[in-house]
Amino acid sequence: MWYGGDYNPEQWNPETIDEDIRLMKQMHVNCATVGVFAWPKLEPEDGVFQFEWMDQVLDRLYQEHIDVILATPTTAMPYWLEHKYPDIMHVDIEGRRVQGGSREKICPNSRVYRKYSARIAGELAKRYGHHPAVKLWHINNEYHFYCYCPACAEEFRNWLQKKYKDIDAVNTAWNTAFWGHTYTSFSQILPPSYLTDIKRNQLAGRDVACFQGQYIDYMRFMSSSVRSCIENEKREIRKYSSLPVTNNFSDLVKTYDYWEISKAIDVISWDNYPTFHTPMYKPAFIHDLMRSMKSQPFLMMEQNPGNISWEDYGPVKRPGEVADICWQSTAHGADSNLFFQWRQSRGGVEKFHGAMIPHSGRLDTRMGNELIQLGEQFERLGSTVEGAMPDARAAILFDWENWWALEGSAIHNCHLKYYDQILKYYRAFYEMGIPVDVVCESTCMDKQYDLIAAPCFYMCSHEFSEKVKDYVNAGGTFLTTFLSGITDRTDNVILGGYPGAFRDVLGLWVEEIDGMYPDMRNSIVLKDGSQYDCGEVCDLIRLETAKAIGLYGKDFYRNTPCVTVNTYGDGHAYYIGTSPEHGFIKKLLSDICRDLQLTQYDLPENVEIAFRIKNGKNYTFLMNHNNESVNINLDHSYHDIISGARMYGLISMQPRQCMILENLIPAD
Repeated sequence: MWYGGDYNPEQWNPETIDEDIRLMKQMHVNCATVGVFAWPKLEPEDGVFQFEWMDQVLDRLYQEHIDVILATPTTAMPYWLEHKYPDIMHVDIEGRRVQGGSREKICPNSRVYRKYSARIAGELAKRYGHHPAVKLWHINNEYHFYCYCPACAEEFRNWLQKKYKDIDAVNTAWNTAFWGHTYTSFSQILPPSYLTDIKRNQLAGRDVACFQGQYIDYMRFMSSSVRSCIENEKREIRKYSSLPVTNNFSDLVKTYDYWEISKAIDVISWDNYPTFHTPMYKPAFIHDLMRSMKSQPFLMMEQNPGNISWEDYGPVKRPGEVADICWQSTAHGADSNLFFQWRQSRGGVEKFHGAMIPHSGRLDTRMGNELIQLGEQFERLGSTVEGAMPDARAAILFDWENWWALEGSAIHNCHLKYYDQILKYYRAFYEMGIPVDVVCESTCMDKQYDLIAAPCFYMCSHEFSEKVKDYVNAGGTFLTTFLSGITDRTDNVILGGYPGAFRDVLGLWVEEIDGMYPDMRNSIVLKDGSQYDCGEVCDLIRLETAKAIGLYGKDFYRNTPCVTVNTYGDGHAYYIGTSPEHGFIKKLLSDICRDLQLTQYDLPENVEIAFRIKNGKNYTFLMNHNNESVNINLDHSYHDIISGARMYGLISMQPRQCMILENLIPAD
């Protein structure tokens, strides 16, 4: 498995490479990502390429048996290109053409950018496509740019014409008769921005569109544009190299549809930067998403071994924290653990951002010793779990288009966060130790899951609602919540009663939706008399064929249903008509999973269990994310691959310790 990080020799004197190699060997580094920000060094003038320095770097790394992930440097353009073609820079949502000085300021639909980015990618592939050190292509870096320039407006109109064919179909999809907004020509359409129909909700901290269909289509178009940027470079690379291609996703951003962009790459990778207060189930969710995108292991492309420079506060990593973060990514399907960056920069905005080699240049430090030990452990692990995958029988739906629609609409509670609602349900699976795949509308039926959870699945196609009916009718279990099935894929309300798309399978209809202020709370009352807090949104539900599991405890709709189950064919469909506290979600999912015979684990707080299976062997990862020791009771003897020790009975796990136990669960 790869261990190492971003290597930027262009920032240093050539003599530094000797010291870098010496320290890499001492730290057990076996992989380096090279060239991410090196465009001005590789092409200092238009059409003048200087590769000799890169030749030396790659040759030296190869001599030392260090693999190379070679990047195309197209995330930050050289100044000569920006100055020669100012229209290459993007226009922001306020209508301003940006200038240089940072990165990711590119118009993704600039023909000039497409030309020059393809050219540098092709030149690199021509020279290094068969270099023995190079094992993977890394296109661009953490796409963030959005653009509202005339070139993007023109391409958006072309995109719409291909999708809708005629302007009447656009008007129908966007319901433009509202506010007399009907278009009579494609030429009248502009990107939705602060200059057109986007309004900033300062209190909620989000943008709300006057015409959600147009806004969502522009988001789709921009995701397609980024995908095209990757494909544009990949085509040039493919002329000279058949090596796989990746692009590193940046944490989890709302801006682009990762499902769409993933179609352009061969290997999924992402950059994990949990902050001091980030709960461990949050990166676990993103790990599972990345693994699920192509149903294969992913690469952890960037992590940080020290301070994070872009936060308001930058605490150092506590003892064992870096290893803990790395082992969690490995447990969820990562086949690498790489860092940004190798050597801490002397200047720039990230000069105090942690790195494997600090400004002191020394390894005889607390963090240096931890990184050396971690490198030794990964070296001993070798390829043992490389390529291994979990066997998930449960799935959770996560959909970027729903994210855009739900938070781009003037809904019943504009402070509601789609991602937060997803995490509430994922957290319950995580704490019970139940493996989960993260799927989207087009992939969730690719595998026969026992349980599919779709929180706040607001925007739904007719085709998908029919698939859900077939799934439940055949014996599947489907769970969804308030604000689900409300609109079609152009964000027009499905008439006939909420939750439109899912009304039949859920066996109920929602008469009213109560969008609540933060100080307005209600409760869920179960048959045994137990109560759980709820709020944000409360559906006033009328039962048809469904049965009530929980009732509201307060307000004028006290004693009416808020949680239901409906028998539909051979399966069951659950509906949660409000946003409950964590304890209720965990209890409900635990009951459902028990009925489905999905194995649950009762572990101490902040202790995680995860699984990878390979060649019939089960590898169980036990991770103590606490800063203190905890006791775990093992039911029989196991072999811990990391320490080499035998484990049995009541054992003590040290702070931030990970164990990889063989055959904790029997192989099929």
